[in-house]
Amino acid sequence: MSVELEARGISRRFGGIHAVADIDLCLEKGKIHAVIGPNGAGKTTLVGLLAGSLTADKGEIRLGQCDATLLPVHERVKLGLGRTFQITSLFGELSVFESIAIAVQGYQGHSFRFWAPANRKSALIERVHELAHDVGLDHELDAQAEALSHGKHRLLEIAMALAGFPSILLLDEPAAGLGAEETQNLIAILNRVKSDAALLLVEHDMDVVFSVADEVTVMVDGAVIATGSPDHIRNNQRAQQAYLGESGSEYA
Repeated sequence: MSVELEARGISRRFGGIHAVADIDLCLEKGKIHAVIGPNGAGKTTLVGLLAGSLTADKGEIRLGQCDATLLPVHERVKLGLGRTFQITSLFGELSVFESIAIAVQGYQGHSFRFWAPANRKSALIERVHELAHDVGLDHELDAQAEALSHGKHRLLEIAMALAGFPSILLLDEPAAGLGAEETQNLIAILNRVKSDAALLLVEHDMDVVFSVADEVTVMVDGAVIATGSPDHIRNNQRAQQAYLGESGSEYA
């Protein structure tokens, strides 16, 4: 499998708080790497550093063969990086179709035919329908984003992140607020997407993590305390004490 993203010794401080401390991370195409840890462990800061919305105090980040350490978000997107957020960021007044269409146009580039409605472009329409179907929103295309459930907000954001065929996808708590059926749909989506991309999954839902992850990293107080296969993490005493519970019996 090819390495799509590699971070070496990245760190970030906020005043006296070491939010991320000397972390190494490797994301490979065809694999889902989950990052777990208690609240305040530094997981979302790590995603921000990898995505470019935050700058590392030290360390190196490579996307494919490119040094992306100092690149802004839009340049990392051009290199194939997609992202969802812990708190969904959508335009509530737009429909599902319009939301996905804007994302597709953003990746494809603008035709500068300002008088031509986007919904008349057959290639655009086809891609929007494909993405909506992939995340289970094909029956919600005319619905306003603000009218959707929280779980469907998550799915819409994933569809928008997939618009540019990312080779790297960073997902920050995508299962938050999902019902049981939506969670199973999410698991199916992640398993499909990973065949074409490297995925980083930050997640509190351990059922999702242990259903899809090929590798798991446990963070506490900004540092990595364990990395390995799901079975390794299940049986790692430090990981059990830090996050899975004292005995870890639920996932043993």
